Amino acid sequence: MTGSAVGIGRARALDLASKGFDVAFHYNRSAEAANQASQEATTYGVKASALQADITKPEQARI
Repeated sequence: MTGSAVGIGRARALDLASKGFDVAFHYNRSAEAANQASQEATTYGVKASALQADITKPEQARI
C-alpha cells in the first residue's frame, strides 16, 4: 500500500494485517515510521515489510 507509513494509510494497512493479510508499508522518507508499522503488523502473525521508493520515478515504482 503506497504511503502507508503514517496516517490513514498506516491505519488501513494495520487493519488489513489484523484480518490476516500480509502487508508491505511503502515510504519515501519515513523509514522509522514504516519500520515501526511493519513491526506492529507482525504482532498479528502476518508477514510485513517496509519498502522505500519514490514512486514519482518510474524506475522505482516497479517491484
